[in-house]
Formats: sequence, structure tokens, C-alpha cells
Amino acid sequence: MRLSARSTLTALFVDVDDEGPGVPEAERELVFEPFYRGAGNREGHGLGLYIARTILRGHGWPIELRESPLGGARFTITIAME
Repeated sequence: MRLSARSTLTALFVDVDDEGPGVPEAERELVFEPFYRGAGNREGHGLGLYIARTILRGHGWPIELRESPLGGARFTITIAME
């Protein structure tokens, strides 16, 4: 896993990258739904990303999921600078 950050005059971007199998594009919005655990995943309750996105949205900070340069998934949190 790799954690990195970059900024502009208007926002801070925090990236969390992993080297896992990644998330197929068709499932990228589904991972934020409550109780979604993905095919074959029997661990956990499927609430972690849902709760994280709910908290971030409460602050007005979006979270995005896309492919990581490490081969897995990249989650990017955008924090607006006011």
C-alpha cells in the first residue's frame, strides 16, 4: 500500500494505492454501496467504504476509485481548500 498527497491552490488530493487485484470498472460505484462485498468475498460486512464515503461527503469531500499505477486500486479523496 502507498499513501501520497499533492495539492493545488484550491484542493488537497490524498491517494491510497494498493497492489491487489483491483476493482473492475463495472463495480467501482458498487463498492460504496452498503453491504457490497464483491464476488467471492466472504469477509467483513461490506460497510467500510460506505461509511467512509458518507463521512467524507458530509464534509463535502468526494472519494473516487480508479486503477492504481501499482496494479490494484486507487482511492482519491479531494479536500477543498477554503
